[in-house]
This record gives sequence, structure tokens and C-alpha cells, in this order.
Amino acid sequence: SGSGRRWKKNIAEQLRLRDRVQRQGFEDLIQAYNKLLEKSDLQTVLAERFQGDKYDLHNRHDISPGSDNMRNESLAQEVSQMRIRHQEELTELHKKRGELAQNVIDLNSQLQQKDREIHANEAKMLEYEKQIQQLQVECQDLRNNLQDLGQANQTLKDEYDALQITFNALEEKLRKTSDENRELITRWMAEKAQEANRLNAENDKDTWRRQAKLKKELAEAAKEPLNIDPCCYRNPWVSVTLTFFFQDAHDGEVNSVKFSPASRVVVTGGTDRKVKLWEVSLGKCELKGSLTGSNAGITSLEFDSTGAYLLAASNDFASRIWTVDDSRLRHTLTGHSGKVLSAKFLLDNARIVSGSHDRTLKLWDLSRKICKCLL
Repeated sequence: SGSGRRWKKNIAEQLRLRDRVQRQGFEDLIQAYNKLLEKSDLQTVLAERFQGDKYDLHNRHDISPGSDNMRNESLAQEVSQMRIRHQEELTELHKKRGELAQNVIDLNSQLQQKDREIHANEAKMLEYEKQIQQLQVECQDLRNNLQDLGQANQTLKDEYDALQITFNALEEKLRKTSDENRELITRWMAEKAQEANRLNAENDKDTWRRQAKLKKELAEAAKEPLNIDPCCYRNPWVSVTLTFFFQDAHDGEVNSVKFSPASRVVVTGGTDRKVKLWEVSLGKCELKGSLTGSNAGITSLEFDSTGAYLLAASNDFASRIWTVDDSRLRHTLTGHSGKVLSAKFLLDNARIVSGSHDRTLKLWDLSRKICKCLL
């Protein structure tokens, strides 16, 4: 309604402006035309007067042709001058009439141009009015959307504030829980360390007692030859003296001795980081070769069920596998954080279990070379 009133008011102002402009131009034209009409009437009056004067002169000439010749001549001259003057005025009036006609044509052309401009402006005004209405509708929609977004933003802000408060509370709870967890871990590690030290001390004592007992038994056995009963072993041909065998085997202590299940080979491992292969034949023990690769003393030796592979545990936190035939190192199993005390083949010969000073057991899959920690 407000836009309609503004549109009507604008049209009325345009019409009034056109009326003033066009009327102002036509006022001069109308005045000039009125003057032209007045002069035309004056010409008519003069012509009528001239005809009357001429008629009077003829009449007077007919009445007194002899006595008034001088007077008639003066009157004729006066009429001639009047005719010349009237002719000049008539020429001037025709000239002005042509000028006024041209002015009328020019003003009509300008008027038509103005009318076209007014029509074009009116069409543009209608188009602009439609655009204004569309923009007003869009503006109202945007205001509504802005209001909805403002409400949604306020709702999200409230939710964010609530979540922030909850997050701060949970973060504080997490911090306290982390502190308690670290404290518990510290206490647990201290207790485990104490327990590990105690167990290691007991293991060291047991190891020392076993070694002392083994030395004692070896010393007693070295005093006389040891005859092996063929019914007690898979190798009935073994008959050696332990005195010769253990005195010349290694540079240091011998920690493990194993017989091969499928040959006459005996392996020994000691603190000199070597694994030696011995062939027993006819009461003699001859060195067949040495297996190298360990960086610390050997703690345990084990053959697989076929006797083709030899497994050795070491104090360098690793276990190693050799092939007996060519004395080549095939696998090195690393993963313990302490010295490996024992390593054994399982029944399928594809898996190995190892035990370490770090109080863990590890299961090794040789087919895929994957280590799985059991404990």
C-alpha cells in the first residue's frame, strides 16, 4: 500500500512537471499566434478600408473630375504608400508566420520525444517497482532467516557452554585419575621391582646351588670311568669319560649339553659364547665344528624332533637357530628385555617358546616370523 501511494505520487509529480514545461513553451507560441491573428485581422481591416477609400475616391472622381485633380493625386499617393506599407507588414507577418510554424513543428517534435521518454520512464518505473517488491520480499525472507539463524546460534551457544562445562569437569576428573594412575603405577612398579629382585635373588641362589651340585657330581664322576648302559639311551654306542669331555670343551663354564635325537652328535654351550658340535664314536669325542653368532654366554640348548635344527638361548636377550648340517645361522629371535634362560621347540617344530629373566614367555612362529607375547 505504501509503495502504491509513492508510485502514484511520483506519477502525479511527473505529470505536473510535464504540464509546466509544455505549457511554458506553448504560451510563447500562443501569444505569437494571437499576434499573428491580430495582424491578419488588421490586414483584413486595412484591405477593407483600402477598398472603401478606393471606392470613395472613384466616387469623388466621378463627382468632381476637374476641380480636385490635385487632391486626388495626393490621395492616390497616400493610398500607394499605404499599400506599400501594408505589403511590407504583410510580408513581415508571413515571415513571422513561417517562423512560428517551424517553432510549432519543433515543439511538437520535442513534445513527442518527451512523451516517448515519459512512456519509457513509466515502463522502467513499473519494472523497478516490481524489482523493489521482489527485493522487499527477499529482504523479509532474509530477515526471517536471520532471526531463525540467530535463535539457532543462541541454542548452539548454550549447548556449547554446557558441553564446555562438562568437558572441563571431565578434564579435571581425567587429570585426577591420571595422577592417581601414575601414582598407582609407580607403587606397582616399585613393588614389582622388589618382587623381581627377590625372585632373581632366589633364582641366582638356586642356580648357584645347582652349579655347585653339578660340579660336585662331575668331580665324583671324574674319579672313575662312566659306562653308559645301551638300554638307557638311544645311542648305545656312547661310552666316554666325562673327564676328557668337559675339561677340553670350552674356555669357560659349560651351561648346557644336548644329545641329537637322530645322530651321534653332542652339542655343548658355555660362557665363551660358542656352541660346539662333537661326534661321539668308539669311545672318543671329536670336535665337528663350532656355531658362532651369539654375543653372550649360552644358557640353554635344544634340538628339534628331527635333529636338523639347533636352538640356543643366550644372555644377550635373544635366541638363535642353526642348521646342524652346514652350521649356518638361520634365525635370530629378539624381543626379550632380559637374558633368555630357556628356549624349547614345540611338537610341530614350527613354534618356539622362550623364557627370560624379564619374567615373560614369548611364543615364536617360525613359519611367519611373528612373535606373540603370552605373558
